Amino acid sequence: MVYNKRRRPKQLHFSDGQSRFDSKRERPRKDAQPLSPSFSRKVMHCRRCGGRIVSNVDHCPYCGKNLRPVFMRLWFWLIIVILVAAAVTYTIFREIPEPEPIQPVLSSKPVVVGAKEGTSFKDLSIGTTIDVDSLLITVTGIEEGPIAKDGSAVSIVTALFSNKRADSTTLFSTQWRIERTDGTLDDTYIGTTADDEAISSNFEAYQLEPGKQFTGRLYFFGDDLVKVVFSPNALDYNEDNLATWSIPQSQPAQDQ
Repeated sequence: MVYNKRRRPKQLHFSDGQSRFDSKRERPRKDAQPLSPSFSRKVMHCRRCGGRIVSNVDHCPYCGKNLRPVFMRLWFWLIIVILVAAAVTYTIFREIPEPEPIQPVLSSKPVVVGAKEGTSFKDLSIGTTIDVDSLLITVTGIEEGPIAKDGSAVSIVTALFSNKRADSTTLFSTQWRIERTDGTLDDTYIGTTADDEAISSNFEAYQLEPGKQFTGRLYFFGDDLVKVVFSPNALDYNEDNLATWSIPQSQPAQDQ
């Protein structure tokens, strides 16, 4: 005789305590992650058209408005570069010292030494001394010089310089000229004598030290000389400040 034995289902009893299976159930499931990164983006509204768009797009797909931040735009960085370049340029030019303004060169009026204040310095007699800013100048004489190679006469004018200034001063022969009987003015003569010797003034840019004296020799061409003319400043020719010495003229012999 065969007996069919039914198996009773086993009843499992779990305690209220935590089992080893419980820790596994607490782990996050893989399918809990978003299906696409786009789902993690925030939704915003376009300021121009009001369309719903995700937050990290560059342009609105509906109206085309640029949604990138200001600091990510090209024109923003161009402005920054221009401002920085302007600031650097300003700093560099601010450090460069400004050039000192050029002071005009003014002629000093000569003063006749030993004469009353306001005495004219025109048509002085040979041997008279003038004072030009503590530089004393005296035309001491005029004499006949050597004969030029072409047979013309040459005259020599001697001038004494005495430097009373605190600094050295430069003497230029170009400050001296001669006035002829017809009123024209000529510069000093440079040439050769009949003996082929070179003649010229003995100073071109002579440095006269303080407290020293120097005798200059000036050569002038011709024998129709009436005045020795001196310009106080080599860089500023002013006729009102020219000092002149009259050359004595020989008197023609009278018939007996």
